[in-house]
Amino acid sequence: MIATSLAIQYLAAFLLLLALYFSFRNVAASLLKTAFFISLYAVICFALNRLPHYRASWEADLAAGLAIPLAVIALAAMLFAAVAYFVDRYLDKEPRDHFKGGRLFFRYGKLVYHTVFPVGLEEGATQQDVEELTERLGGFLWDQLHEQLGKQGDITIKRMAIRDLGWKGKGVSAEKAFLQAAFRTPRNAKLFYFIHLNHLGRHVLAHHYAFVQGRHRWHHVLAFIASAPFHIWLWAYPWVMGRYCIQSRLNRYFDPSSYGIIDLKSGFESIRFNIMSATRRFAKVYGLTAESPERMASLPLSKQAGEPFQEPTNAFSKPWKAGAFG
Repeated sequence: MIATSLAIQYLAAFLLLLALYFSFRNVAASLLKTAFFISLYAVICFALNRLPHYRASWEADLAAGLAIPLAVIALAAMLFAAVAYFVDRYLDKEPRDHFKGGRLFFRYGKLVYHTVFPVGLEEGATQQDVEELTERLGGFLWDQLHEQLGKQGDITIKRMAIRDLGWKGKGVSAEKAFLQAAFRTPRNAKLFYFIHLNHLGRHVLAHHYAFVQGRHRWHHVLAFIASAPFHIWLWAYPWVMGRYCIQSRLNRYFDPSSYGIIDLKSGFESIRFNIMSATRRFAKVYGLTAESPERMASLPLSKQAGEPFQEPTNAFSKPWKAGAFG
């Protein structure tokens, strides 16, 4: 009778846990991952410490001697990851965007769109003419973005100067200027749109980059800290040197909502349309030649950027499948 009662209680507890798992699947998965790693560390250290009781040899004594150092290393790694997370969260309010190597925009999530929009000057234009027009175009785009989008509370416009910390050469500046338009959806997904202008020969080139970023919750942080002994070796040094962003690593979770996708598409298309239209108006006023923005927008990204990205509209359809969860 008692055994039957206990079996019923265990079955009820199992069914309750199963119902909670399917009701809060993401939270449950993160908590299970956290419990797995902590249990793994405890079992390994306990097994190493008890090994000499079952096998008397110098190898067993050596393994037992490693139990405490391994426990200290695991605890130190988790403590460092926890401190680094909160420090990085504070630094993310005033992000340090300088980078090294191929880590440009490493704080802004997943790249979903990149193209270069050329504007050509007529024959006979001097280098000074090209430089002046590049500066004027930058000022014109800044004014147009502020006029068309800056008054909206969910879009912010700002200028940025980003330095390549690895550049040691002379004669070429290691710092480049960018315009940034940042858009936050009601579901806390973020879109970052960057513009950089440079010139080569008789062409002014507008580089367009768009990044999407999700968000994370407390249970993602727990899983990140618990698994730190396995991955801290990959990011600790770059993070200390300011070349890695923990927030960007964790902000890869998107609500699987059709309305969230619509919000991201709306922000992206609104910003891109305003920039392309402003560039076309500028080219028309100054009698310049420019690729049709409509045609540029219709080209797949593989033809625009030489990279195997999806078309911008498809890249936002399921951001987790576009690599945003990677």
